[in-house]
Amino acid sequence: MISASLNLEAILGSVISTVTGLVGHVLDLVGGLLGSVMTLV
Repeated sequence: MISASLNLEAILGSVISTVTGLVGHVLDLVGGLLGSVMTLV
């Protein structure tokens, strides 16, 4: 059980890091789009 819980923690850590990376990428894209729109307007 201990090894299973450790494995679960490792999986959760990788999932969280992946999600945060994707969110940061999306925020960068949205920020770039908003910046270009603001320069046009």
